[in-house]
Amino acid sequence: MGNGDVSKCAFGNHASANEVMEDLRILFEYLEAMDKLKFISFDLSLARRLDYYTGFIYEAVYMLGNMQVGSIGGGGYYDNLVSMVQEAGK
Repeated sequence: MGNGDVSKCAFGNHASANEVMEDLRILFEYLEAMDKLKFISFDLSLARRLDYYTGFIYEAVYMLGNMQVGSIGGGGYYDNLVSMVQEAGK
């Protein structure tokens, strides 16, 4: 990902976007330090059809060589899920 200056230039004064880019920079820095970066694929095209995800989503897949065998997990970030469910039940 490079140094911290890259994220600030990419999104100008958009504080939330810059914060996310800084979080990603730190994540990739840790992955590289633990020698795990070779096991990570970062794909911005991943999408889920669930409306309650408000942030990033992820999927864990099992790979056998270069072949994807299947998804073994997934999830994402969401704000206010409990309040959304509570409102629906009233």
